[in-house]
Amino acid sequence: MAAYEIGLRTSVVTTGAAGYELRAGTRRVQVHEIGITLQAATASTFGIGRPQNTPVGGTNNIAPPGDAADAAFGGSNILAGWSTAPTAPATFFRRHGFPATIGSGIIFTFRQLILPVSGSLVLWNLSAVGVSDVFVIFEEQ
Repeated sequence: MAAYEIGLRTSVVTTGAAGYELRAGTRRVQVHEIGITLQAATASTFGIGRPQNTPVGGTNNIAPPGDAADAAFGGSNILAGWSTAPTAPATFFRRHGFPATIGSGIIFTFRQLILPVSGSLVLWNLSAVGVSDVFVIFEEQ
């Protein structure tokens, strides 16, 4: 089982849109942590959940392995800029609102958040949000 970590800056700041998607490849994915830090003084509310549709395409961001001896790329991807964008989750695992303060942040930890093969998880903009730095730590099973 290889563990992967990646930090990215969001570019989608629109209300009711996905900022990023973690999409499992040919193996299940266990999500350990997701962190968000505001980089703009904009009050922002985010949610983390499974989209109701199956997103298609997207700009692939490759997460490096935590252990350099592991494969440089797992089958899972962090995506943005889809040809068919994710739709809003019906329910959220986590929601958090930030004040309009640069540097406000939170780290979500998960005990047992598993994505099935080809399943995904999105960082959803519940309000117009500021540009943010986001990191994800996950493990393929």
